[in-house]
Amino acid sequence: MSDRHPFHIAKSLEYGWDVLSRRWVGLVSWTIILWIPHAMINTASMIFAFVAEDHQSPWFLKVISVAVNVITLMLYTRVVLLCMDDSPAGIGDVLSGFKFLIPFTTASLLFFLVVLIGSVALILPGIYIGLATGLYSFLIVDQFMGPIGALKRSFHITRGHLLQIAFLYFVLCMVIFGGLICFVVGVIPASIVSTVALADVYRRLDQAYDQVQMGEDAGSQDQKDDRSEPEEEVAG
Repeated sequence: MSDRHPFHIAKSLEYGWDVLSRRWVGLVSWTIILWIPHAMINTASMIFAFVAEDHQSPWFLKVISVAVNVITLMLYTRVVLLCMDDSPAGIGDVLSGFKFLIPFTTASLLFFLVVLIGSVALILPGIYIGLATGLYSFLIVDQFMGPIGALKRSFHITRGHLLQIAFLYFVLCMVIFGGLICFVVGVIPASIVSTVALADVYRRLDQAYDQVQMGEDAGSQDQKDDRSEPEEEVAG
């Protein structure tokens, strides 16, 4: 696979299906478990909004909803990466992901603010920033990076591939939509396959970026060696 096209969407989706077929018990179970808090918060918000005079849910439910979203994304990312690596995904293995809570929350907040600022200025800068830095979640959980480092790394590894990534997100949305129309139940395997495919793309981009950097470093070293040889001959 060339540096210009380090990933192919069809192959990543195929890989997602392969991981789901091998680890379907853990993936489906954790998907349902992590979705339960969302259902509870959404139900409570709907009830409060229905009975309130202004039809708005209270602020504390909105705060709880944001916290649940961040924690769910963090733990779900942990589950997906564990299953991709054929590692155990038991309760202790998944909940150990809480060690990423501070950097993950910080990165999520920075990501939201930067995308929001870009969107307020013009819509396209917000979309650009979102595509470029959106892989931060995998970098924090997979490589134990800090929030700033993860956002920067995501920006670097996605450089030159944003159009392909944008099309990837479009395809993943279509996959999930297809799961929704399949009696709704299909959204669970569809979302799992999509998340695994996105994680596979992240790893391929990350690996391709490292290979490019190693090649550039080797080329710089060769140039230094070539420049040093004539100097040694003159000195001799």
